[in-house]
Amino acid sequence: MAENATKFVPEWLKLTTQQYMSTEVSSDHKNTSVTDNFPPPLLISFEIALVVMMVSGTIGNVLVITAICKTKKLRIWPNALLVNMALADLGVCIMVIPTMLRRNLPNAVPHVSLFWCRTAFYLNIIFCGVSLGTLYCISFTRYVLITKPKHVYLKYCTQTGTILILVWVWTSTTSLTFLPLLGFGTIEYFYALNGCHIKEDDSLSWWYMTLLLLLGVLSCVVIIPSAYILIFIRIHKSRKRVQDTKEYSHQGSDGGRNRISKRREQYLSKEELAVTRMMVIACVAFTICWLPFTLNHLLSYSSLKGPLASRVASLFAVAHSVCNPIIYAGMNPIFREAFRNVLSCK
Repeated sequence: MAENATKFVPEWLKLTTQQYMSTEVSSDHKNTSVTDNFPPPLLISFEIALVVMMVSGTIGNVLVITAICKTKKLRIWPNALLVNMALADLGVCIMVIPTMLRRNLPNAVPHVSLFWCRTAFYLNIIFCGVSLGTLYCISFTRYVLITKPKHVYLKYCTQTGTILILVWVWTSTTSLTFLPLLGFGTIEYFYALNGCHIKEDDSLSWWYMTLLLLLGVLSCVVIIPSAYILIFIRIHKSRKRVQDTKEYSHQGSDGGRNRISKRREQYLSKEELAVTRMMVIACVAFTICWLPFTLNHLLSYSSLKGPLASRVASLFAVAHSVCNPIIYAGMNPIFREAFRNVLSCK
């Protein structure tokens, strides 16, 4: 019965866990990769998706950087965080995605240099880590801006504060990325991936990747939503205070105060909706992009894991670099106007 069932399983899905986790290329596969066993329509779909993400992500992140540099209203120090995130996402689009494109090509030759293979892996971790770290900082600055007095916001979001935040993001990310160089984990070439990855059959390496995911993904799923929820609660309380002020002004004869209260209520209502929409979209996009990668890692010792699952998970992960310009810049009316000016060469 079991033998008959395997007849319906495609050959490119029959890679065992031991074969998948193999770091050696046999003499029969020195000039081929596991990609050669994938059906052509699947390979074409992967390539099209990667090309679309590379082009759209490059354009979107360059547009964000150019808009901030050319628009006077946007040339403020807090927006340096957006520039930093755009630079990291741009690195993913122009340096990481091309290596994924090469790996998915039919008859792709394995990496001839383990050094460059590992370098591509480290760059991927650094760029994605910096992008995620910047998301922490953006949620923190927006929380301080809305929920704290103005002098507190000015204290942390000045030139010095922003520079310190950027230095911390790059330093912490780089330090965690290069832990394998100190013996905490091993980066090796994998035939099934036609590229380098954590050697997950080694317990120390598995814990290294788990540490990265805990710090970068799972904690971010908690921190960022919590920050926006607190912002929403604060705005909701402010709206209630404005409504109370409006009711009080109705009892008096001061029509001007009534009009001011009404305008403030409308402003807070729009802000509440905008923050809610931002929170939902950011959390959903982040979860969709990084959850497959996290689950794929946690199943590293399971027979469910294979080359197809790893490629799909990586595809979703790099897609996050395309989403960031849309979520954190495209939804802002000032940025939309700046984008139009840049595209029209004004």
